[in-house]
Amino acid sequence: MSALSTMPTAPARISGPERRRRSRPGSSPGEARNIGYLFVAPALVLYGLFVLVPFVHTIYLSFFTWDGIGRVRDTFVGVPHLGWL
Repeated sequence: MSALSTMPTAPARISGPERRRRSRPGSSPGEARNIGYLFVAPALVLYGLFVLVPFVHTIYLSFFTWDGIGRVRDTFVGVPHLGWL
């Protein structure tokens, strides 16, 4: 006996009523779904938390008088303060 004859064969494809397809009403098999947003959402949350929030806070601080160490004083300086840049 050869090694090929002892290998199990693949099961036959089931067709007809025995085979159930998961489908949503009103969707076709090639239709795009929004499941990708669930995979991207954690990365976007982390990006917003560690990049966008500090960036917006930096812009906020640039409009006030602040020495960089202590508390932000309530003295609003505005856009002319940024003129030296």
